[in-house]
Amino acid sequence: MITVQTQLFYKIKEAVSKVRQSFFYAQKER
Repeated sequence: MITVQTQLFYKIKEAVSKVRQSFFYAQKER
């Protein structure tokens, strides 16, 4: 059973990984 807290946790985790990826690519292009 997935609680709202767990869903929120995964959504935040996903958003963080996306931000980290874009940040990594931005650094790589310099």
